[in-house]
Amino acid sequence: MIRLQTEYIDFYLLHGITDLTAGDYETCGCIRYFQEQKHMGRIKYLGFSFHGTPDCLRELLKNNCWDFVQIQLNYYDWYQGTAKQQYEILRENGIPIMVMEPVHGGMLANLPEECLQLLEKQSGSPATWALRFVMNLPGVTVVLSGMSDTRQTEENVNTAACIGCGNCTAHCPQALDIPCYMREMANLLK
Repeated sequence: MIRLQTEYIDFYLLHGITDLTAGDYETCGCIRYFQEQKHMGRIKYLGFSFHGTPDCLRELLKNNCWDFVQIQLNYYDWYQGTAKQQYEILRENGIPIMVMEPVHGGMLANLPEECLQLLEKQSGSPATWALRFVMNLPGVTVVLSGMSDTRQTEENVNTAACIGCGNCTAHCPQALDIPCYMREMANLLK
């Protein structure tokens, strides 16, 4: 913690656990070490990013205590992969979900013409539809979306816009007026 100049880390993520590496994480003592760091207060929330099968995910949850899990979740992987199963496993275990790849590496932002025709009466872009899909799932606490230009950044901010309800303010450890800061940020972007 000395090099980071802090007394603790808010969120610590073990990155890229797969079926092939899960056993190594277990046997090398890495998980136990970071859980001890959490117990000592050096880590507030401990989680991992996961790239494996539902069975492997179940085992990781059964054998260890986690505060969050990051999975690849989007409507393509929901219907064509195991994202729905992973989501349901995490919900059954009460684990908050952080989402990576909500637009499936940009694929869902650039849909074929026949797909666009099916969605033409919907408001927003294909990327907005993909983001809304994951943002509306109960248990999803963070959605990480990649952006490669200012237009995409603005679109993502508008999709996840703050409505000014103030619910987040009561939970802010710094007692910030988050809606006020969000309004000011929006004004700067204009």
